[in-house]
Amino acid sequence: MARAHWPGINPRFMGFGGEEGYVHALVRRQGGRTLCLPDLRWHHRFPRPRGVPYRLNHHDRINNYLAAWRELGWDLRPVHRHFTELLGDTAYDALRVQVEERLDHPGLRFDGVCVCSDDDRVGPWRNALAKLDEHGLAVRRIPMPRGEEGQDWWTEGRRAAAQVAQVRHWRSVVVLDEALPLSADVFYRLADLAARMPGRVVWGTVNERPLAAIVTPGATGQSAAASLLGEPDERVALDAWLTAAEAPLPVAGWSIIPPAALPTWEPSYRAWASIGMGTTMHRLGPVPCLPPETAYLSGWARALREPAALDGPVILLRSGVHASRDLGALLRAALSDLQDRPWDVLSLAASEVETPAFPGSLVGRTSRPASLAVVIHPDARERLLGALPDLDDLDAWDAWDDADADAWLAELAAQAGLATYALVAPALAPAQPRPTDELPYAGRFRRQP
Repeated sequence: MARAHWPGINPRFMGFGGEEGYVHALVRRQGGRTLCLPDLRWHHRFPRPRGVPYRLNHHDRINNYLAAWRELGWDLRPVHRHFTELLGDTAYDALRVQVEERLDHPGLRFDGVCVCSDDDRVGPWRNALAKLDEHGLAVRRIPMPRGEEGQDWWTEGRRAAAQVAQVRHWRSVVVLDEALPLSADVFYRLADLAARMPGRVVWGTVNERPLAAIVTPGATGQSAAASLLGEPDERVALDAWLTAAEAPLPVAGWSIIPPAALPTWEPSYRAWASIGMGTTMHRLGPVPCLPPETAYLSGWARALREPAALDGPVILLRSGVHASRDLGALLRAALSDLQDRPWDVLSLAASEVETPAFPGSLVGRTSRPASLAVVIHPDARERLLGALPDLDDLDAWDAWDDADADAWLAELAAQAGLATYALVAPALAPAQPRPTDELPYAGRFRRQP
């Protein structure tokens, strides 16, 4: 194959495993042919006297299969079924959550991430690398000594990063100065900038000093490497981000509302407590003998009557929700973005954002907030309580058999004029059950003897 026609390997791959057949599919999609040579023979030696010289684990294999299948748009259920048979339900489900959280991380929406680092000082680079490792991101360090007088450090760093992008055929790239505090919300904000400004080159500045360069696919009609060398289409001040990352979490309390007949609050509590919310948690049971959605809303009525709801914003969480490890930082940054705006409800789960607050913001206006997990401002407490039946009025709750929490909240927002916002990059999702429906097994995966 001519080098110019090589389709490349998904930059989200890591370690060993997952390639077989993937490159062939990419070639065919580009109009090429893949040939089978039946007379070609080879020997695959699994046992090695000196052992395997590279990292070999199931986490990397699962990561690569899911990344490849997502890129190609193939059905993921055969992958889930194969690894469930190989590892068992519990082990595979735990690895799957880790892998999907990594693949969904906004830093992996770019083909590559480079960090310009002072080659004379290792401390800042180690701090930056530790932060990036927390997100599971593989980055390229661009060593750049700052000591040379008159050197345009930012230009030289972008030039070196452009060489890496050209060799690796990256279509999109983020170049960061190691001086930029790499809190968890930074990549969410950068990814949001890229999504709202497609086909452009964006520089992020702090005190008017450029600390981040973002090249989105197809920017200025050039490759990512060429785009890095030119001037930006936009400059966005990032100064407010640093303030948001250091601000205290202004939440008065949070409540887990489990279904009446399914006490799943303990794993939810452990997951959220590990985030370090630093506020009081309440486990609030709903009104018994109600359908799930109605029971969940009855938990709202109980939570909003707690004293904490008068002291500040409170989080109402449906039991069993999976929370990203970045949630604490995202919530802190989102509430910082809203501090100068009137707001009533902030949705933390998937919700369609209709009007962005501002470029790089983690929140946007929406008329359909998701009720999976929300933050309620104390100013909205009375209006929400007024729209919910009294806890002792069981007949009123029984009349809500067909009530859906999301639809009720959207209707209430329209009627009462609630200022509803949602996270641009949601960090919550309902627990996803492992697919059990069977598909024709084509033998794509075979367990090695």
